[in-house]
Amino acid sequence: MSIQETELVIVGSGSSGYTAAQDAQHFLAALDAPVMAAEEVLDRAVRRAGARTPIPLKPR
Repeated sequence: MSIQETELVIVGSGSSGYTAAQDAQHFLAALDAPVMAAEEVLDRAVRRAGARTPIPLKPR
């Protein structure tokens, strides 16, 4: 399951729920960052090799 397919539900009241949602978003972004960095490296390598379309690691 990719991060994009993950559904996150935050239950809380007032600012505590908002803070928990922000923390969860930062956590999911941190999980996705290495994959995005790897995609960028592969995209550059593919372009240097002469291909026109980069190959994604995961569906977008």
